[in-house]
Amino acid sequence: MRKNMARRRPFSLMLLLLMAMTLLVTGVSCTKDGDTVYKPDPAEQQASTAPLVIVIHNVEGVGDQSYNDLIYQGVEEAALQHGLRTLQLSPKTQREGLAYLEELFQQMSAASDTIRRLCIVSGPAYDDFIRKNNNRLESNPRASLLYLETNKPLEGKGSTLQMPYYGAMYKAGSIASFFASEVTLVGANPVDMAVAEAVEGFTAGFNERQATGATLNTIYLTEKANSGYAISDEDALRLLSDNEIDNVYAHLLVPVCGGALSTFARLADITNAYTFMGVDTSWPSVYCHFSAVKHIDLAVAQCIGQWLSAEGMPKHQSFGLATGYTELLLHPQTAEIRSLVQQQLTDAVMADIPNYNEPYMNLFDNNTNTKWYVQAAQKQDGVWFVEFNGNYASSPKGYKLYTGSDTSTYPLRNPVAWKLYGKTYETDQWTLMDERDTEKNTTDALPTSNSADKAFTFKEVKSYKFFRLEISKSKGDSDMQLSRFLFTY
Repeated sequence: MRKNMARRRPFSLMLLLLMAMTLLVTGVSCTKDGDTVYKPDPAEQQASTAPLVIVIHNVEGVGDQSYNDLIYQGVEEAALQHGLRTLQLSPKTQREGLAYLEELFQQMSAASDTIRRLCIVSGPAYDDFIRKNNNRLESNPRASLLYLETNKPLEGKGSTLQMPYYGAMYKAGSIASFFASEVTLVGANPVDMAVAEAVEGFTAGFNERQATGATLNTIYLTEKANSGYAISDEDALRLLSDNEIDNVYAHLLVPVCGGALSTFARLADITNAYTFMGVDTSWPSVYCHFSAVKHIDLAVAQCIGQWLSAEGMPKHQSFGLATGYTELLLHPQTAEIRSLVQQQLTDAVMADIPNYNEPYMNLFDNNTNTKWYVQAAQKQDGVWFVEFNGNYASSPKGYKLYTGSDTSTYPLRNPVAWKLYGKTYETDQWTLMDERDTEKNTTDALPTSNSADKAFTFKEVKSYKFFRLEISKSKGDSDMQLSRFLFTY
């Protein structure tokens, strides 16, 4: 099916808009293939009111044999499992993609039927449009939005999903010198968050654990955001020549550039000039010894299942190395050195991989021997934050923060300035519940002893279901840690 997708020419803009309008207004069943309806039981007739999932892929993304194809696959498999209708659109240009979105938002916001609709946007190319227009969908309670690969939750309507790649790429960088003495890291562009994070993780792992004499060279296919995810054979060969990548025993290519990976993989088989690393997906080639895999197909399928459930999708989710949604895979041809590589990976896991062994979920495991630990580079818009919710609204009178289990050794990791927010409904704006700055009021300072708690009381008690804890500064203003968060009643 994926090969057929790669050969299929994209539909014209007008045809796809007509398809979208027909689907949204009349409820006619359709997929990107135009003639398929998924049913849990093929012997049963699919109801015309079955939920509809519409996907706006990255520009010319479908057929990349990588990230976008995985999303396509995950959506179709979820449709088969749950009995859904799908429409997956792969625009030729960003302008075309924006036209799709505008038409979809118009139709979804105006729909007065009972059909549930979920619009999935696969990447940051449409960030400005999404953040300016997501609240247009407020008028239709059956319209939902899922925005992928962003670490910044939407204000108002819609859910977001991030798949941090730092940990898997750190591990990849830590073993790269086992396979070649010269490593070339090819990024799509230095602007897009997912690429920058992957490059940063790989570079950190390589520099921390490189073999003596191994070198790393990083280049980008373009400086333009949302670009560099495809490359012609001619341009790829020129890049290989310009960087003197011509020895399969010495050179390892790491293509963090989406669909361009398929070009470099094909040329590896033809030129016998280098080995390469699989990125986003596991690549079947004798020249590919290991892959950093992003299971975006499984993550999207899980989000669709959440959307269909009574609880709905969380406001923001992060599926990284600790969750198993990203991982590093060794291919069979590494058998001769597998034991050495595995030991290096074990050591790498123990290194400072952000949020790997110490994720935010540890705040809620009732165990002060675990903790949430983050570094300065992990701040987003100047804060570290975590969002969480209860099964129902509640009215806490206050809360407790618990220090880390090694605070006596690392007292500078204690938070010194933070805010706690709450809201009743997912689409509400955040309301400030409490704000503390221990540099201004030292009586609020957390203890410097291990696993110790400090209680705080709200000035006003209100009922909320969703919560957000923002920490803007730690005592040392670099690393930060907490072992537990607990509401008091």
